[in-house]
Parts: sequence; C-alpha cells; structure tokens
Amino acid sequence: VYGYDQSKKRIINLKKKFDTNNEIKSNFFNGKKITFFHEEKKLPDDSNIFIITVPTPVDKYNKPDLRALNLACNLVSKKYKKNDIIVLESTVAPGTTENFCLDIISKNTKLEKSEINICFSPERMNPGDKKNQLQNLNKILSANNNKSLLKCKNIYKKVCKKIFTTDSIKTAELGKLLENIQRDVNISLVNEIYKVCDIYNINYKKLLKICSTKWNFLNFKPGLVGGHCIGVDPYYLTYKAKVEGCEPHLVLAGRKINDEM
Repeated sequence: VYGYDQSKKRIINLKKKFDTNNEIKSNFFNGKKITFFHEEKKLPDDSNIFIITVPTPVDKYNKPDLRALNLACNLVSKKYKKNDIIVLESTVAPGTTENFCLDIISKNTKLEKSEINICFSPERMNPGDKKNQLQNLNKILSANNNKSLLKCKNIYKKVCKKIFTTDSIKTAELGKLLENIQRDVNISLVNEIYKVCDIYNINYKKLLKICSTKWNFLNFKPGLVGGHCIGVDPYYLTYKAKVEGCEPHLVLAGRKINDEM
C-alpha cells in the first residue's frame, strides 16, 4: 500500500507511526507494508487500485468546491492504466463520480469513459468516535461495472466486516448526503423548538424528557450539528438540485436555522 498526501508534515508523522488525528495508535503500523510519501514524482507506476479521499468543502457562496478532487483526478489519471480501478470516497453530489471525475480521467488517458473502472464508496468515519470505526461500519460500495464492484468488495473485506453493495453510483452518492442531511434537518427542528421554549420560559430538557416517553420519538438535542461535514454536505445536494430545477425548501430552511445557531 502506498499512502500519498501533499502535506509533508502529515507524511513525516505517519512515517514515525504518529497519527495527528488520534484515530489510530502507533502499534497499528506494525507489520504493515505501507510506504508513505508526499512527493508527486514518487507516485508508483505499478499501482492498479487508486483510492481518492480528498476534502470536498463549499466556497463562501456555499457552492461545491471541487478543486482538490480535480487535482486528485488529474494526478491519478497520469498513472491509470486500462483495467485499473479508481475508488472515490469523498462526499459529492449525485452524478459527480460518473461525470466530473470520469471526464477528467477520460480526457487525460484518451480512454472512453466506458473503458474506465470507477467505484464510489462514501466514508462514514466519525472523528473521535472509538466505537463506530471503519472495521465495524457498514461500508457502502458501488461501481460502474460488476467486475470492479466484486474486486473492490474483496479488497474492502480485508478491512471492513460489513459490505453493502448497490448497482447505482448515484444512489450511493445521494445516500451519503441523505445520512447527514437527515441529522441536519432533525437538529434544525429541535433548534427551532428551543427558541419557542425560550419565548414561553419552558425548560427544553424537561420537554424532551416527556416527549422521549413515546416509543417513536427521535431524541435529538438542540445546538450545533457536529462533525466536519454535516454543515457542508446539504449544500452539495441543494446546489445540484437547483441546477436541475428542483428547489429543496426543507433542506435549505434547516441549514438556515442551524447556521443561525
């Protein structure tokens, strides 16, 4: 396994078996055949599986910022050979993997998009969570052909206990967004109720306590949405939906409420 990152500091730390994110301990590196480097020129020519995990933030106008993904696709396309497989784990809007990514790779490799094997497997890591980690999460996997799907499934099975496959990349892309949007919208509801409690001088903790006695009440708490992506991911859906002529009123309303918090 080759681990590449543009951050020299990050690579130096990993070579010293130190993870600055405090997600993995030093003994995890023992016995692993991993080579870390930050220089693009050291990218090997013999790799046949490329896993892209770059940030996909939004800009100051809340539009998707795909610059890092653009750079990554251009970088991988320099080393991509026919029959290789590319896996994208970054959060994107539906259609991005099969259009934005494949357009770049096809242009650079001179291969038809149908000749390029690509998978999408959204990351579900929850920073700081020591219980729900990669090895015991349900890993979603999709691909543009069955052969790549099966091959990637066998690879991910080495590190993940549970693999859930879908034959649609767009479904997997939207699924990742929905997971975070659902949390965002639910928290926006209790944030709004929190404001109502303030008006009537009601203790919101007592309110939630009595509501939680109902078997199907979802006990979300008011405050910040948490995480590094929940406040960002909804904009990937809303931007793309608007482009396609659909106005996602509820998602945007939830974002507005939570931003105000």
